[in-house]
Amino acid sequence: MKLLLDIGNSRIKWACAEGGRLVGAVAALPHGGVVPAGLLASWVVLQAPSDGVLGVSVAAPQIVREIGVWVERHWVCHPQWLVTPRTGGGIQIAYPQPAALGADRWTAMVAARHRGLLPACVVDCGTAVTLDAVDGAGRHLGGLIVPGLGAMRRSLTERAHQLPAVGDGCIEALATDTPTGIRSGTLLGLAALIDGLVDRLKEHSGLPLQPLLTGGDAALLLPWLTQRFEHAPHLGLEGLAMLAAEGS
Repeated sequence: MKLLLDIGNSRIKWACAEGGRLVGAVAALPHGGVVPAGLLASWVVLQAPSDGVLGVSVAAPQIVREIGVWVERHWVCHPQWLVTPRTGGGIQIAYPQPAALGADRWTAMVAARHRGLLPACVVDCGTAVTLDAVDGAGRHLGGLIVPGLGAMRRSLTERAHQLPAVGDGCIEALATDTPTGIRSGTLLGLAALIDGLVDRLKEHSGLPLQPLLTGGDAALLLPWLTQRFEHAPHLGLEGLAMLAAEGS
């Protein structure tokens, strides 16, 4: 059994894997730039993973270091952190410097390939929304990055001081109060942006890209998207499990 870690800009997700598949439930906690106390408390009761720890991270190096120290102290193993290679898991990365592409984006593309969904447009809805186009042979064609839902909302309250902070709630196409207007405008606007960019990537690539949706805000956005998305909430961890089975 191997423990898999996916450390994003806002959350830490973890799951166990065996034979290239996720085993049991996927857990997640917000981290706020530091290792959450609840994470280590929940790991204390876990049995040491017999096949070690494999992870990807786009978060601050401090979190990776702290987790590494804890794992070495309690489970007597050294976590392996993946960096995006030129070619790996059947995916060939388009970036001139592949390591500059977040490894979570690479593992999501690996999972799309193993699901048999190429050519695809993988959309990951987190702190940032990333879109990656992959052709039928596993060639990464490139991608786009836009602000995520939380980043959009925070930018309004940070730059327009009379606008209130909002969370999730009622969505109205024609809002009659400011909080609902912000909440609805950002969600519906981001959904329209994603739909439009997927269309643009399809047109630019000349390929019938299958849209896949993953990430923390995917479930919120899914009902408002007009494209026929395949919802895969744990796509990055799926790809990580497959890479673990291949010995990455």
